[in-house]
Amino acid sequence: NYFVERGAAVLPPSPAHAHVDGPMYVYLPDELLLAEEDRSATERLLGDAFRGRGARPVPPGLATIRLAPGRDAFAMATELVVEGRRVAAPHMVLTPGTHWSWGSATDPTPAPPLGAATMNNGGHHVAVVDTGMFQPIPAGLGVGIFEPDPVDVQAPVGFVDWFGAGHGGFVAGVIDHHAKGAMIDVYRGFDASVKTPTETAIISAVDRALAGGANVVNLSVGTYGAFGDPPVGLLHAMRRWQRSHSELLIVAAAGNDGLSDPWYPAGFAGMPEFAEWVVSVGATDSKG
Repeated sequence: NYFVERGAAVLPPSPAHAHVDGPMYVYLPDELLLAEEDRSATERLLGDAFRGRGARPVPPGLATIRLAPGRDAFAMATELVVEGRRVAAPHMVLTPGTHWSWGSATDPTPAPPLGAATMNNGGHHVAVVDTGMFQPIPAGLGVGIFEPDPVDVQAPVGFVDWFGAGHGGFVAGVIDHHAKGAMIDVYRGFDASVKTPTETAIISAVDRALAGGANVVNLSVGTYGAFGDPPVGLLHAMRRWQRSHSELLIVAAAGNDGLSDPWYPAGFAGMPEFAEWVVSVGATDSKG
């Protein structure tokens, strides 16, 4: 916002669409996400709305379908129901906060020291899946593996800033402060082809984190589900991770809107199959 207001940057056209009939969520307009096992049935149901199979790499067990020009993913997904089960859904975009707001803000200034750390969690291996990590990493921060945050405040693309440039580094710093001794890895959950944190990009980043040895994954990002359902890709991935990494704990932000609608992946904490495996973290406002 600082640079846009001063004419030093131009906001690019969004590669995503916002659905605002109810809690707002953002999705890729011309692509469906589904389980691989439902691909053939979905292609038949789509008929002439089917353009082709998605080109981007997807995590295990998932598939993407490209729609014909002029066909919207949300509108098409409403019709893709077999025996009462929705077989495909929009490919969701996850954000650090659900409402993007534009307005004046003061220039950033250093915060005062936080004081002594409150906990010691030596031996834990935490992965932050977010915007990545600034370079160089501050001295003394317990970061091991990291993927860079490009910041992007004046780059020609500029889209990263919509999703909170610096957010991943901030989250890593909070964890480092409260969990001295923990190893922290920071991963970038952005899809390179559309420059947004899509479901599949976040899932792939978590897969990298698990391959790197993480036993706690922090996800301070999320989305509401289309049709009130959990996002199809995240749900499929959660079940896969639960089967293969029973020791894993996922800590996820509950969103910034103060609504009762579940914001995923934090919303999985309200489902019995994940209740002991996912921690949903909320907060209060300035009035408590």
